[in-house]
Amino acid sequence: MNLVPPLSILAAYLCLGFSPLHGQVEFWSRSGTSDVDDATDGFTVPDHLRSNNYQGYVGEMALMPTNPNLLNGLPPSAPGLITADSGDTYSGVRGIAGFCIDSETSFKISSSQADRKTYLALTYAQANSRYVADGVLHYLPGNLLRAAYMIDKFYQQAHVGGNIEAAALQAAIWEVLHDSTPNTNTGNGNYYVRNNTGDAALDGRANQVTSFTNTWFAAAVTDNWGGASYDPTNRVIFWLDPTNATLNQSIITLNPWGGLVPVPESEPVLLLAFATGALAFRRRRVA
Repeated sequence: MNLVPPLSILAAYLCLGFSPLHGQVEFWSRSGTSDVDDATDGFTVPDHLRSNNYQGYVGEMALMPTNPNLLNGLPPSAPGLITADSGDTYSGVRGIAGFCIDSETSFKISSSQADRKTYLALTYAQANSRYVADGVLHYLPGNLLRAAYMIDKFYQQAHVGGNIEAAALQAAIWEVLHDSTPNTNTGNGNYYVRNNTGDAALDGRANQVTSFTNTWFAAAVTDNWGGASYDPTNRVIFWLDPTNATLNQSIITLNPWGGLVPVPESEPVLLLAFATGALAFRRRRVA
């Protein structure tokens, strides 16, 4: 697969040193049960997408760069940062906690670190343009901005809160991308968390997830989703495949650089490569 962005994208990102969001980075994908700080908070919950019922993992994941220079210069309080404590490859490595924004696309996973996938770090406007142009299935144009609002406003509460809150935020992000009037009423909408499986533990967990999500949606509506001038550019990053947004699972994270992605001046500008990284995550598993 050709992972070199077209010249039109390259031209849009030309810069030296530090600049507004731009650049591409490689991750190698790994799924499983690694314990990575709070970055893999979440739960297996019963959910529904379009005409299908699922039972999969819903929650955070962790972007773990192998180049320590990418994050080590940032203060511990930088937004969205976590530290791996899994005792394996990622032990002590700093990373960024994020959430899925494409519930109908799977991660390309591999057990080999040599099998890397390339992503671009994009602003909301750039990501929305790519989603529309690439025809992401069932995406409601403009609703990536609502996903950005959810992580911008409620990430900290979800990350500190733990499994239920992390699952609730992921469910909320998928809901706003698929339904024009987001809500978590059971059985209502193109995406929702189900509480009618007959499994008391799963159904109880689902009710807890939807309770948090409903509270956040109510707050978002009261705030008019940030208002007409809401712009999360300096606080949120969208990670998309540089070739086509439908090829790999897309990711949304807070921006620990505060609106800037570091590009080493010694790197060739046209390559726009600022690090190599590793992606440790738990992903949604289709039942």
